[in-house]
Amino acid sequence: MKHLLAYAFCAAAFVAVPPANAAAQPAPPSVEHTLRAVRIETSEAPVIDGDLSDAVWAKGAVIDRLLQVNPNAGEDGSERTVLRVLYDENNLYFSVYCYDKEPDQIVIRARARDGAQNQGDYIRLYLDPGTTRRDGYAFDVGASGGRADGLLQDNVSFLNTWNTIWEARSRVVADGWVAEIAIPFRSLSYDPSRDSWGFDFSRNIRRKGETDRWTSDTPTIANTDISEAGTLTGL
Repeated sequence: MKHLLAYAFCAAAFVAVPPANAAAQPAPPSVEHTLRAVRIETSEAPVIDGDLSDAVWAKGAVIDRLLQVNPNAGEDGSERTVLRVLYDENNLYFSVYCYDKEPDQIVIRARARDGAQNQGDYIRLYLDPGTTRRDGYAFDVGASGGRADGLLQDNVSFLNTWNTIWEARSRVVADGWVAEIAIPFRSLSYDPSRDSWGFDFSRNIRRKGETDRWTSDTPTIANTDISEAGTLTGL
């Protein structure tokens, strides 16, 4: 990825800079919330079409347990969710299978780019290339096929006026809904000498008022807060 340096630091108006007082940073996440990404050849890259049948997904690093943030903090998500992660020299790839026992009840709303995905069922990817635990990127994908991107700042704000180049496709299937995502490294600001990034993932089930998250299950942690995010290694 080092050859992407020229792109990486000019691709966005945001640069993740660690706070001056390192002691003020949150404690690093537990090993439980560390995921090692799997590298593939560019020739193996999945087609981003919302069809998870690409054989390469079997190689992906897997997250298959999310905890409820609400309404029942700390309990397992009421529906199973499986996230897989791959990367090649150009992109990060994610597949998400949002199982649902009542697929006809999936809420499908915003379809426009940067629409309010939280009005329907959606997932969010959090990337913190500088491992700042306070500033990063968020990528939302809805069951509707809509998507949104923005900058996370100081664990408080979601700046949705920021846009970058990335792909996502989703579709409702017989037992839930699925999504495929590709985020080019050159669309982000990062230090190519770092092989670990802050990372988190959440799912929202609109009809149940349910938010599930990989790391923190604390209801007071906002969906813009990455202070308790996990770590994506092996990049």
